Amino acid sequence: MSLGTRIIEDNLFAIQYDASSWQDAVQKGCSLLEDQGYISHHYYQGILDVVAEHGPYFVILPGVAMPHARPEAGALKTGCSLVILKQPVVFGHEDHDPVQVVFTMAAKSTAEINEGILVDIMTLLDDENIIERLAQVTDASELTALFS
Repeated sequence: MSLGTRIIEDNLFAIQYDASSWQDAVQKGCSLLEDQGYISHHYYQGILDVVAEHGPYFVILPGVAMPHARPEAGALKTGCSLVILKQPVVFGHEDHDPVQVVFTMAAKSTAEINEGILVDIMTLLDDENIIERLAQVTDASELTALFS
C-alpha cells in the first residue's frame, strides 16, 4: 500500500489548514496521528524538544517539513500524517522556509524512519511538481486523485 493510500485510508490528512505558526502546523499533524493511535500525547513535546536541541533540520526541501521525535517520545506504530497549509509558515530554516507541506512522521524505531517512512516520502517527492500540486489541493477527492 502506498504512503498516499495509507494517509487517506487512515484519515491522516488536513487540507488547507490555517496554521498560526509552525508549532500549530506540527500540533495538527500530531493530533491526526494521535487520533488514529500512531502516537501518544507526549510525542508533540518530543518534537519540540528536538527542535530546541537541533533546530528545524527536518525542513528538508523548499516548502516541505518532516517533523518527528525519537521513537521513545511516544511513537506507538509507524505512520505519517500530511498537513497542507492554507498559507506557508516559517519554521526558522535558513534555506527552505516558508513551509506549506508538513509530513509528521512517527516510527517505533529509527530504522523504520530511515528505511521505511522516509523512503516512502522521498519517493513521493520525486515528482518535481508534487509540492505545488499538493499546495493546490482543496478537498479529499483531489488529494485521492493526486495519490492515485
